[in-house]
Amino acid sequence: SNMRAAALDEDEEQIVYNWVDEQQLSRPKRNIHRDFSDGVLIAEIVNNYFPKYVELHNYSAMHAKTDKLNNWVMLNKKVLKKINYQVSAEDINDIIMAKPGVIEAVLRQLQLKIAQHTLTKEGKKEAVLATSSDTSKGMKAK
Repeated sequence: SNMRAAALDEDEEQIVYNWVDEQQLSRPKRNIHRDFSDGVLIAEIVNNYFPKYVELHNYSAMHAKTDKLNNWVMLNKKVLKKINYQVSAEDINDIIMAKPGVIEAVLRQLQLKIAQHTLTKEGKKEAVLATSSDTSKGMKAK
């Protein structure tokens, strides 16, 4: 089973909040614990770096716990695996319940995994180096 993300100190949390603030996301950031509970914004963040890895239309805002869980399971299986990251079942459960501190720890891991993957050969090929000019809104090939 996957390890839980390590809790962050205040400085590390601030790094995460600053990073999230830099991201282009579809919904305004109001409460990080609630905003991220359905996994959609995680998909969007990965899409900002590796658009070929994410089919955003698969992830939509969810309110029921089971639907949120399905989003996270799909994220782990289809997206996060490609950057060598898996969110533990315990962390997913806590995030769905909007438990403070957990999404921050997971986002920090995500940030590090994205940085590491950007340095790999495969990541270099997929990474968006140009920002807006490179994000094609057309259909993604399967």
